[in-house]
Amino acid sequence: MEIILVQLITGVREMIKGVIAEDNLPFRNKLVQIITSFDIEIEYCTENAEDLLKVIDKINPGIVFLDIGLPGLSGIEAAKRICPDHPDAEIIFITGCGDYLKEAIELYAADYITKPLHVERFKETLNRI
Repeated sequence: MEIILVQLITGVREMIKGVIAEDNLPFRNKLVQIITSFDIEIEYCTENAEDLLKVIDKINPGIVFLDIGLPGLSGIEAAKRICPDHPDAEIIFITGCGDYLKEAIELYAADYITKPLHVERFKETLNRI
């Protein structure tokens, strides 16, 4: 309760920890640039879900940005493994695959954004979180 009051009085908000799993390096770098302009600190970036799952418990992120079409384990499958142990983490899918919306909804994803990335739409999502 005290933390919330201090935040209201000072206007200071604690940085949210985020992680990204995206196999396209230029796109991943673009995401980092946009995301870090908000109160989100990217703690870990990777090109595959397996690496993310190895570190997720240590980081305990508030937001997980996932591509669905990752090599190996898909972003949907990664989210299914992340959600039970991190129920408060916001899952945001950013993907070129438009066919997984139903699965994303079933996982209570905070958003499902299709590529190409519409930057203003993405910023609206980040403002909401």
